[in-house]
Amino acid sequence: MIQHTGHRTSLRDDNGAGWPRVARVELRAQGGRPVVRRVSDGTLVEIEGGRDRLPPDLAASLREWAEVVEAVCAHEEPGNRALVSERGRRLAHRLARATRSRVRYVDPLVDRVVLVSAPAGTFAPTLAEPVPWATGLTASTLTGGPVAVGLSWLFLDLLTDNPFALLVANLVVVGGLAPAVLLLSRRAVWRWVAYGVAGGVLVSWFILVVSLLGPR
Repeated sequence: MIQHTGHRTSLRDDNGAGWPRVARVELRAQGGRPVVRRVSDGTLVEIEGGRDRLPPDLAASLREWAEVVEAVCAHEEPGNRALVSERGRRLAHRLARATRSRVRYVDPLVDRVVLVSAPAGTFAPTLAEPVPWATGLTASTLTGGPVAVGLSWLFLDLLTDNPFALLVANLVVVGGLAPAVLLLSRRAVWRWVAYGVAGGVLVSWFILVVSLLGPR
């Protein structure tokens, strides 16, 4: 909280302690919209649809709160200011849990700034980390290459000997790999392996189609 003593202002956190650590995220309302930004570089955090998107229910609550703040400021309703300020402080706590970081809540209606921390033991997801494209694509290539070569060799061999067996082999491959690929694609690290397997299968099918359309 901002406490005034003459012309001096001191910053306190939500529990009345000092400022032992720097906040990572700042929350304020501006122009009827919630503004969430990183304190370190000032970049905005997209409420929805971006890489750093927040949980949908929290994003909706932040939008609603910012609209109420704008309405209260426009109509000068002092009786509602305390309620709206408290609502913002509670949303700052939720934001701290969602981002697993300290949040600097700039109260738009009361002259104070509140520092909010996530409770101990909070395991909510933090803001999304940058996608490791180089490592991920390397893993996908190393996985997809052997899959594409092996399946292409199998499919072309069956195409020459027994076209019916080729159809059965495709059904077995797709039916066997599809559940594993779908499961792995939901995991942060193993998804790149899943992408490689899926890409290898698609490449083998492409080679097979080219062989079927080419001169016999």
